[in-house]
Amino acid sequence: MRSVLVALAIVLAALAVAAVAVALFIGTGGGQSLSRSEVSDAARAFAAAYGKEDSRALSSLFAPNVERISPSDVQRGRRTVLAEYRRQFRDNATREYRLDGLEVSAGSAGRASARFTVRRSNRPPITGRVVLGVEKVRDKARIRLIATEPRA
Repeated sequence: MRSVLVALAIVLAALAVAAVAVALFIGTGGGQSLSRSEVSDAARAFAAAYGKEDSRALSSLFAPNVERISPSDVQRGRRTVLAEYRRQFRDNATREYRLDGLEVSAGSAGRASARFTVRRSNRPPITGRVVLGVEKVRDKARIRLIATEPRA
């Protein structure tokens, strides 16, 4: 029971950090406005690139100062975030990254959130929630924040 409470506390703390990061990101807005379709397209492109283990496509989707926040760690900057994804791809052959229940909001800082499922070869799937913060960089929607809460 104690280990369940500790795990729950860690997940709740990670979600709190992610919520603060999203709030700060949205609060800094100031850029060009994003449409719902631009935010949705960025989220779907992220899922497709991850599902194909395409680090080049991921790189083109990320803002230079992208941050990835998970319950266990944080990466800052495109190079560091890509290195983490490349490590994940080496450790687990990904077959699919699916988003379910995608919710999108537009504005100077866009937000996409969904449940995700990562299907891997010869391993159980990973499920959880993801929140993507999206901004415009040189007239293109770019992912600035990736906050994940894996469940399995």
